[in-house]
Amino acid sequence: MESNNIKYWDNASTTSCRKEVVDAMMPFFDKLFGNASSQHFLGKKALDGINSSRAKVGSLINVDSSQVYFTSGSTESINWVLKGYVLNPKNNCNHIITAKTEHKAVLETCKYLEDLGVDVSYVDLDENGLVIGESFQKCLKKRANSLVCLMHVNNETGVIQDLRKLVAITKAHNSVFFSDGTQAAGKIEVDVEEVGLDYYCFSAHKIHGPKGVGMLFQKTTGFLIPLLHGGSQEDGERAGTHNTPGIIGLGKAAEMAKVEFLKRFKEVVAEKQKIIEGLNVKELFTTVNKSPYIISVEVEEDEQGYLMKNAKNFIASMGSACNASIVEKSHVLSAIGIQSNVIRISI
Repeated sequence: MESNNIKYWDNASTTSCRKEVVDAMMPFFDKLFGNASSQHFLGKKALDGINSSRAKVGSLINVDSSQVYFTSGSTESINWVLKGYVLNPKNNCNHIITAKTEHKAVLETCKYLEDLGVDVSYVDLDENGLVIGESFQKCLKKRANSLVCLMHVNNETGVIQDLRKLVAITKAHNSVFFSDGTQAAGKIEVDVEEVGLDYYCFSAHKIHGPKGVGMLFQKTTGFLIPLLHGGSQEDGERAGTHNTPGIIGLGKAAEMAKVEFLKRFKEVVAEKQKIIEGLNVKELFTTVNKSPYIISVEVEEDEQGYLMKNAKNFIASMGSACNASIVEKSHVLSAIGIQSNVIRISI
């Protein structure tokens, strides 16, 4: 995407909303505006649209539509799983295993839960941010029943965790696995059913959908205390009037991401190579499996100065957008010992 000849390379923060997505949403703002919980024909039209989107979202990550729950985005989904699982007495779980390279939505929620007495273990990582097996095993042996929370694709480095291996180890210890798929869904191959995940989430605005809507996959219901209490929406799991236009937009974005997956992937791989060559910068994390959509590159000068100097040419970031109001070193890079000047380009 370009605006006034300035290239937009900050898609990990948010993508533009595709015209096809906006067009799909528009009727649900004015013509099909009914409340999906209402029994009249406008309500049923809205509910039909929501159920259609549920199927499209499920198809993108290979899960049944009945296992898809709509939220306001990944931050809500993360809070729902972490709080909802460990605070549910019937789960008898007082231990979360995560990593210091997770999104702030995870880290801050874990900090909150630690203040309530929940035990949180931070697994050791190698120089690429990949989980070290021995450390992971040690964390799992600490308690009989744990909730593991590790993201699929790191939002700053693009490095892909080997979820299949980690989930297998987790199941061998009778524990539960939740993964934040915000930078993975629609961008790399995601088969939640095959991997064996218990919970998975992502947001619409990372795949050219609208902001303020996302999803949570639950393999089995009944283990999470609702984050929002009230009406019976989402099978009583998540109260509140449905954001019908947003859900329609998420469904359309998911549908397009699946249909165009190979085409988009090839285009991004080609664009990535051109960017690296054009900027003449050093790419990091090149020895491990990573998403081509996120490029961490080392620059010779201060990151903020580099971005300001190139502000008329392109838009990129110093790290996660969750830290936009604070100019500080990336917590992800600090956690894996990288001290050099690094910017994130995301396409």
